[in-house]
Amino acid sequence: MFGLHDAVLQEAAGTKGLKRGSIRIGSDRISTSVQSLPELMWAFGQKYPEIELRIFEGVDREVIEWLYDRYVDVGFVLLPNESMDTIQIAEDQLVAVLPDGHPLTKKSAIRPGDLVSEPFILSGGGSRPLIEEVFRSEGIRLNVRYHLQQVLSILEIVRRGRGVSVVAELALPENRKGLSIVPFEPRVARRIGLAVRDINNLSPASRAFFEFAQQRY
Repeated sequence: MFGLHDAVLQEAAGTKGLKRGSIRIGSDRISTSVQSLPELMWAFGQKYPEIELRIFEGVDREVIEWLYDRYVDVGFVLLPNESMDTIQIAEDQLVAVLPDGHPLTKKSAIRPGDLVSEPFILSGGGSRPLIEEVFRSEGIRLNVRYHLQQVLSILEIVRRGRGVSVVAELALPENRKGLSIVPFEPRVARRIGLAVRDINNLSPASRAFFEFAQQRY
């Protein structure tokens, strides 16, 4: 009911040529919150300073549930997603993360078999199914020592020499001191998109955000 009330106010403002209201955005706390979202928020805010952006951070499956439950208006998801209206805004890839000085850092690329005997730190975020499928398709059983949700925690354990990991490149922070980032081979891509449950039933503010992203990307 609050959402409907807000939509009515936005429609009324729209008849006066104003863009007001609020947008609830679901974001993968790993990749999009680090790279894509801040840039998009800043650019959108320059054009629509009267629209409030509320960010809800979770993992990919949570964002999809929030969209279905109308807890958020728009959300960042992994593509493809045939059940929603989406646009692609970025393409990411998996990379191997090793502590500086590790013997494997001398390689130009890391293959799944190179990590079979290494103590492995597995991410619990949106990349986990993709990572597990890569090793499963090679018939490799990982030596998983740690299961962690936060990429910063994963990187700290790697930095201390307690294990290695594979993460999404866009999830990496600018400060990579003590870490070696090596491309993964074969290249494993992740497509990141912005999704809405039904493009025909968006509030004016949410439609403005979705169309702004569509034009930008």
